[in-house]
Amino acid sequence: MNRFSQALTFFMVHADRADCSNLAKKNKGSGRNPWINRWWIFLPLLCVLLASCGELRPKVLPQMATLPSAGLADRCRVFFPQGHWQLTHTIHFQLADGTNGNALGVLTIAGSTLNCALLSIEGLTLFEASSAQDGSLEVLRALPPFDSPAFAAGLIADIRTLFFMPLGVASTGRLVQGEPLCRYTDQERVTDILPDAAGCFQLSTYALRPKADGALPVLTRSVNARSCIERDNSRLAQNLTLTGLGRAGYTLNLRLLTAEPLPAARP
Repeated sequence: MNRFSQALTFFMVHADRADCSNLAKKNKGSGRNPWINRWWIFLPLLCVLLASCGELRPKVLPQMATLPSAGLADRCRVFFPQGHWQLTHTIHFQLADGTNGNALGVLTIAGSTLNCALLSIEGLTLFEASSAQDGSLEVLRALPPFDSPAFAAGLIADIRTLFFMPLGVASTGRLVQGEPLCRYTDQERVTDILPDAAGCFQLSTYALRPKADGALPVLTRSVNARSCIERDNSRLAQNLTLTGLGRAGYTLNLRLLTAEPLPAARP
């Protein structure tokens, strides 16, 4: 916001002084401001300024009219694989600075625990970790630049957002526009799942802010799931786009290669 304001101020002060001088001479004695007929010159920069302000305004949690519905709750539940699975995806990532790349992701789900591996296209394991539902995280392998604790925590959070039922108190209802949704609220976040007419879903997570601020939860992640298919009482998305919001924003595009149910581990 500041840099656009500064650019606009600079442009207004330093814009073609010679031309301004000519305009001033031409309009001398007329009482007219020489820039009145040239207001249009600022429109492109003003549009950029207004657009940037809109982008910086965070999206907050929308209002929901609560309408209990067991059927809707079941529709939301089937988007997350239950039991034991191994999922393989191609992953294309893009960071806010323009950096992008491709990788292969292998995820093993066993109830509430997971094991994930990130591989290069050539098959080199770049990162591997396991995590339990209680939040514990064990990094088994991490090559630079994937060796930071922040990367590990962020990746596990993304995986749980995409493939695990949200935690917290569940409720169902409709948005103001009429779309049905399931909402899950815990101590840290609110997660909305909106089933769509095509049999897939949209998902949004909102971070809770201190109650003293009186502010609504702010959007931190959004998921667009497409081309869902039936597999063992689940509807698995063949294409997923996850967008992380904020200054260090990023986008992950996942395409499902394989989805294999696994036998439950023996006690």
